[in-house]
Amino acid sequence: MSRKPRLEFPGAIYHINHRGNHQERIRTVLDMKNSLGPIPRNQRILAKPELKELFNGNEEGNLDTRNKIIQDAFKLYAYTQSDVAAFLYLSRSAISKIICKTK
Repeated sequence: MSRKPRLEFPGAIYHINHRGNHQERIRTVLDMKNSLGPIPRNQRILAKPELKELFNGNEEGNLDTRNKIIQDAFKLYAYTQSDVAAFLYLSRSAISKIICKTK
């Protein structure tokens, strides 16, 4: 019985075992995929740490450090501004201003 064909989605990342005669070709393709650009926002959700781990006691500490962590939570780990605001007991508009200022 043959395997069902794999569904392919644009921009998706697939796990491939590279064994046999085509190792070099597969490595070349993987290197090209890695150089295509940043990981899409909806795929970053898979590996994001908890907000508690990100802030690690810096919720009320140094404002520059806190603002950098807010920016990272939003841009790198795909947290929404509302999620970050609820965690820090701030308004969403305050988080938005912080993100815009730290660009």
